[in-house]
Amino acid sequence: MKDDSSSASSPSLREEWSLLVHSFLEDPEKKTQILKQLKSDSLGSDRLKNLKRDLSQRRKKLNQSIEIIKAQIEQITVVVENLALVGSDASGLQAQIEELNREGSEISEEITKLDAEIKKIREIQEQVVL
Repeated sequence: MKDDSSSASSPSLREEWSLLVHSFLEDPEKKTQILKQLKSDSLGSDRLKNLKRDLSQRRKKLNQSIEIIKAQIEQITVVVENLALVGSDASGLQAQIEELNREGSEISEEITKLDAEIKKIREIQEQVVL
């Protein structure tokens, strides 16, 4: 007989668990069935914590990416200002700034989605505890 704690850490089980929770997040009609399953599963709370932790780590990495993009934009802006002082063309650098802004916007949207998922997982955890 396999130990549940070792099988809980297997990647395939994590993927299945993640799919289950994501289906819950996307389809509220499955809520009752999944909550019953989580309440009967002693590892359910741990799995939710792990999923929430993984999402939080992804959010942290995305926030770090935003900070890197901001620093790059600031550096390029300084170069653009210096080029403007000497009368040089900075159109290529302006395009780089626009691209970085677009990337930053996409990352911000991902962060917003992750925040919503984390919030829903917290709500699930509260209901599982009840």
